[in-house]
Amino acid sequence: KAPSFNKKYEVNKTELGKPYVDGEEIGVSVSHSDEYFVCAVGMLNIGVDIEHRKLLVRESKEEMQVRLNGIAKRFFHPTESKYVLGDPIDRFFKVWTAKESLVKHTGEGINDNFSRYCVYSPVLEKEEGIRRWRAEGKYFWQMTYCGDYELCLCSDEECAVSVINTMTKQL
Repeated sequence: KAPSFNKKYEVNKTELGKPYVDGEEIGVSVSHSDEYFVCAVGMLNIGVDIEHRKLLVRESKEEMQVRLNGIAKRFFHPTESKYVLGDPIDRFFKVWTAKESLVKHTGEGINDNFSRYCVYSPVLEKEEGIRRWRAEGKYFWQMTYCGDYELCLCSDEECAVSVINTMTKQL
């Protein structure tokens, strides 16, 4: 369900930076990565993340794999880390966007609890289309976007998700 767009809303932030609509039960979450900005809005608590799968400047594919495996070992649950080791470039971003959408949903952000959450599901193995699953008592909706990005939404309830592209060119 979408909120009314015939009304003005005031968006504020909690102490940890989670956006919320003052006096309304409307969930808001934002994320960006390189040229894409995502804003999720709905009549439930939500968290969203988008990440670009790309090499760092002067980084080889092999160096990227080593870097992502290191991050996974440090910040992921052991089950997630084991999954990522099989194909770090593709799998890392699937797990990362799910984990980050979860901590945006809860409002706690990336902290010492990040590795205790396990968002892994065999559904992540799905290469094409939309991936939906439940983990940590939350619902996840994920897709590969424009070939090089992972996009994930986390909510308390299973919900319909619409992706609306509003691309504008700067003159």
